[in-house]
Amino acid sequence: MDSREERREASPSRVLVVEDEVLTALDLQACLERAGYRVVDLAFSGEDAVRRAAELKPDLVLMDITLKGDLGGIEAARLIQGNGGVSVIFLTAHTDQETLARARELAPRAFITKPFMERELLDKLAAVRE
Repeated sequence: MDSREERREASPSRVLVVEDEVLTALDLQACLERAGYRVVDLAFSGEDAVRRAAELKPDLVLMDITLKGDLGGIEAARLIQGNGGVSVIFLTAHTDQETLARARELAPRAFITKPFMERELLDKLAAVRE
């Protein structure tokens, strides 16, 4: 194991949560922090997510596909990935094939359907860390 891998194992993953529903965002934050992840910030719009990801350089972005505002989750994830190749896990209550096909173009690390189950969320995050 090289020193970069040792540092990653020793420190919690830094996660940016992007979710426009405040209660869901806070629930995700609590779940992640209980599991030892470091939530670097909560973003409630696509525009804010792009800005915060550029500033904070998270290891992972947990991104709702459908966000209020002009910049949706898929478009925000595309911009974030273009600025540094950050891993993305999409959250969605929308499982229609057209939306999922658009999201798959970005090769996300995983999809989590809302309402999410804590165990599913943590299992998918653990798989991304490996």
